[in-house]
Amino acid sequence: MPHSFEWKEPITKEYITMKKRAFCLFLAAALCLSALCACTAGANGTTSADSSAGVSISTPSKGKNAMSSRLVGISMPEQAGRWEQEATTMQTILQAKDYTVELAYADNNSDTQIEQVKAMLDDDCGAIIVASVDSEALSDALATCDTSNTTMIAYSTLVPDCSTIDYFIGIDSYTNGQIQAKYLVQKLGLKKTKKSFNLEIFHQSNSGSALYAFLGAMDVLKPYLDDSTLVIPSDRTTAETCGVTDAAEAKKALGHLLESTYADGKPLDAILCTDDTLSVAVAQELQKDYSGSVFPLISGCNCNPESIQLLMDGKLSVTSVENTQKIAQQAAKMADQAMQGKTVEQSKQNPYDVPAYVYEPVKVTLKNYKDVLFKTGLYKKNKDGTISYAAHKSPVLTEDDSDKAAADQKKTEDKTKETDKKS
Repeated sequence: MPHSFEWKEPITKEYITMKKRAFCLFLAAALCLSALCACTAGANGTTSADSSAGVSISTPSKGKNAMSSRLVGISMPEQAGRWEQEATTMQTILQAKDYTVELAYADNNSDTQIEQVKAMLDDDCGAIIVASVDSEALSDALATCDTSNTTMIAYSTLVPDCSTIDYFIGIDSYTNGQIQAKYLVQKLGLKKTKKSFNLEIFHQSNSGSALYAFLGAMDVLKPYLDDSTLVIPSDRTTAETCGVTDAAEAKKALGHLLESTYADGKPLDAILCTDDTLSVAVAQELQKDYSGSVFPLISGCNCNPESIQLLMDGKLSVTSVENTQKIAQQAAKMADQAMQGKTVEQSKQNPYDVPAYVYEPVKVTLKNYKDVLFKTGLYKKNKDGTISYAAHKSPVLTEDDSDKAAADQKKTEDKTKETDKKS
């Protein structure tokens, strides 16, 4: 998939579906070839996996040696916050199933993470779960690696254009982007207004998942950009031109816009960010340097303690949340299934062109954040007023427990949607 997209010709969900169908046709052809090979190699006891009606499943990739290793690698961006908690959850579940876990933290350094993942491959890990620091850099690095005996699972962040990634688990980022855009459409009253509003976009360019959030948002906003109800004065209208790699770069880019594009006093009505790492940076920069009479609407996604605090302070308008503990539990289950040569669970609805288990994100605003974030136990408010991730006991799940967790996730999402509608 290319990494630069004009909003005038956005890649729609239908286009993504077309890519998925093409991938499925390729997969079907591969399975037919595999079945033909199985017939000729029947003496060696090679068989194909069964499929269940109504359940989206997939066989392990050709060359993956089930049970040839009891070693599972987990690579996380840093040993802090959610990443440490989720790594501990996965490690506990896998160790309870008699796997040895090789756990590494990359200190938010992409080069360090790449070396750690390569070391895991050298150690013959049967499966590797990796939450990438820089998904594009990881994709390039994996393209040169032999992963034929390892099931590679991208965790939380999609690794784009990477044939060595077997599965993805995380949220539906396309829907995430649509949540933001629809909120801005509603709050700015774009469907009925005769006015024109100024918008700027900050896209996390080194994240494959953020790219889908960008696409989802632009598909919603395109009609308003076409008729100039929404205007992007900076002309930063593609994933490439509005892309920044981190919070520091986002602050620098916004500072430049305020000194140039908006120096004449024109209002900045809204800012859309494809991750809360960026929305926090943008809000902080605006608080320091923005001289407009009305603080812009800021949308983000994948909330963190800092963005929640900004939401409570009225500086962030909307974000989204994912139940990271449930994702961690499902990731461990997927690794176990792959290691045993079983069919690996996938979601029926999948916007990506790689087999995936995806969760729907939940919108978070000032009206529902207490119910969605605190009453659910995902976050906690400390005595000093700060926000932090709530501590979780690492569960040891049976096969049925993960199925129940998936059902509970849907109930939570449905309840939150109903609450959101009422508010």
